[in-house]
Amino acid sequence: MEILSDFNGSFGKAMHLYIPAFGHLARVVYLVNPEGKILYCQAVPEITHQPNYEPVLDELKKVTNNK
Repeated sequence: MEILSDFNGSFGKAMHLYIPAFGHLARVVYLVNPEGKILYCQAVPEITHQPNYEPVLDELKKVTNNK
């Protein structure tokens, strides 16, 4: 697992995740394969809430053949 930060906001702005009214990025979870293909994306409707991790873990199990 690799967790990244977008300190300068360049990725968030390029991906249209920047919320100007708040000056923050939307909270998003991406599952990306080693080739850089996005396999799963979950945008959290409220940035103060945690993502729903169950669907993320389900997708991770699918791609790792760990059922």
